[in-house]
Amino acid sequence: MTTGNISLRFWHPTEDLTFLSSVLGLPCHRSWLSGDRRRTPKGMLLKGIYRDSYWVSRIEFLAGKSFEEGFLLVINSLVKAENDILKLVQSGGKAEVYLQLPGYINHGMTIDKKSILILGGMGVDLSLEVFP
Repeated sequence: MTTGNISLRFWHPTEDLTFLSSVLGLPCHRSWLSGDRRRTPKGMLLKGIYRDSYWVSRIEFLAGKSFEEGFLLVINSLVKAENDILKLVQSGGKAEVYLQLPGYINHGMTIDKKSILILGGMGVDLSLEVFP
């Protein structure tokens, strides 16, 4: 049973973000290019086009697995690709670590100052969503 996930999400107005899989060492969960026709996750066409390019990798954590391990994996992946992330953010892109937690499970974790400094130094936002 999945108990939450950590996503690493990127947007950019013009750049192709598929290179992120190799520099981060993480699999792509979903991506598209700016100007592409919009599609559902199953590939059905929708009206309109995507304004920005997008890339996301998602790490699910299961009951008994450490949320902290997944978070550290994301931080370590970002550190490996620091120069690429900085270029992306400085050229108009956005980077985000997105934590999704179920509200029916008690989670406790301290995000240490080193991790916060790493995220802030690269211009990476930290978002949290708790589902009931």
